[in-house]
Amino acid sequence: MFKKFLMFNSSPKISTWTILISLLLVDIALILANVTALGLKFGGLISDYNPMWTISSETNFAGLFTFGKWISLVVVLTLVWRRTGAVLYLSLAAVFLVLFADDTLEIHENLGLLFWKSFDLQPGLGLRAQDFGELLAWLTIGTGVLLILGPAYLKADRRPRQRLHIFVLGFAALAFFGIFLDMVHIVVAKLPGLTAQFAEVALALAEDGGEIIVASLMLAYGYYVLVDVSRDLAPPAGGTAPRISSDRAPPLTSAVDAIYVINLASRGDRRREMRDQLDRLGLSFHHPKVILFKAECPDTAHPFDSIGAKGCFQSHLALLKNAKARGLSSILILEDDGDFADHISNANAPDLAALQTNDWDMVHLGYDPAFAPADWRYSKMPLVDLAPDHVLQQSHMILLSDAAIRQAVNYFELMLSRPPGHPEGGPMDVDGAYNWFRAAHPDLKTFASPTPWSLQRPSRSDIRSKNWKDHVPMAQTLRHLKAQAKHH
Repeated sequence: MFKKFLMFNSSPKISTWTILISLLLVDIALILANVTALGLKFGGLISDYNPMWTISSETNFAGLFTFGKWISLVVVLTLVWRRTGAVLYLSLAAVFLVLFADDTLEIHENLGLLFWKSFDLQPGLGLRAQDFGELLAWLTIGTGVLLILGPAYLKADRRPRQRLHIFVLGFAALAFFGIFLDMVHIVVAKLPGLTAQFAEVALALAEDGGEIIVASLMLAYGYYVLVDVSRDLAPPAGGTAPRISSDRAPPLTSAVDAIYVINLASRGDRRREMRDQLDRLGLSFHHPKVILFKAECPDTAHPFDSIGAKGCFQSHLALLKNAKARGLSSILILEDDGDFADHISNANAPDLAALQTNDWDMVHLGYDPAFAPADWRYSKMPLVDLAPDHVLQQSHMILLSDAAIRQAVNYFELMLSRPPGHPEGGPMDVDGAYNWFRAAHPDLKTFASPTPWSLQRPSRSDIRSKNWKDHVPMAQTLRHLKAQAKHH
């Protein structure tokens, strides 16, 4: 049953604002109930009240509500991990499970007591010896949290990292209310006088009230992340894609029968980035001509240089076979690490119109501009002839006709049957395979855009082995700037 729950893949129907406002309204009601009870007691109207309404008592309604928030965050982030494959979300779920365990089992209190007795801590600065033990306990728990999140953060992509930064702000707020204000509250509680008593009550309300509100904000944000990753990955209601009338269809869809987006199931970051790219052309994964094609993920690299190169080659071959079996007359292949250039848009795209007026078999639209002939830079034509023997690197945006599809399937299968380094072409990176294919089929009408329609997005590679650049946050930004400089 739990496995089936995790496999549930429809988009959440309740808006994030509805969740946030509902949570905050309950929080405010619980805080006001506590304030009202305190006011009635101080005013002499009641002698006492149920401690369940005191948000600072050991067991209370607000605490139980917060327990539910932590468990909800565990479930929500586990679902996000299940849908995106990003381990960082699962690590975050583990952290919230730790928070739940601490609240229910009083881990930091018991650990603080252990440290106090083990290290013979002494009171000072207005704090008890056990308070210093609890500070050491929080330091220990914080170290454990870093060990949980750190490795996953280093391996994560930009989008999960950005979302973790938001959660870190929430953790910082929890530390402020739950640790710093708690220590201030302990110091003030020892001071004499009526003013100190009111200050102690106010600090208690701020400490525990702040914690429950921050928990609500974090849960609402977690739900927002779930909605965001589900928005374009879940099938539309009824299980079929919505039909788009031909008069509203973007020009690109009128030039081809299908648009394939190759995406590895574990790369939810690239899936979301491609969703944004498609949106620039008025498209989405729900468009009837857009096909989110699951990339191959082989267990071994042989006979290729790497598992990623093998998976990429096999993915293109499987895609071509799929298009051939469906009898498609023309397709556009998009790899999930491409960014559309600024001059490509749905509103004003003479380049797109050129595809409908030219007779073509193969058109390279996404490639490394460093491999373009010098004269292409000065061309005013939307498409230029591509010599069969001219080598282009990268293949993140390619158009193929039915003739090219059929012949490419046969040629790629022959390449797989040969050993690496075979004089007629053996297993190799897929962009090299397309170069060999064009050279072996000079009868095909091949073109390229003189300026790439798509540039490879700076992103952790699934083909090459990861190096230090994949673990340094600024390195991806520098790669992006370099790509933009090449483009312009």
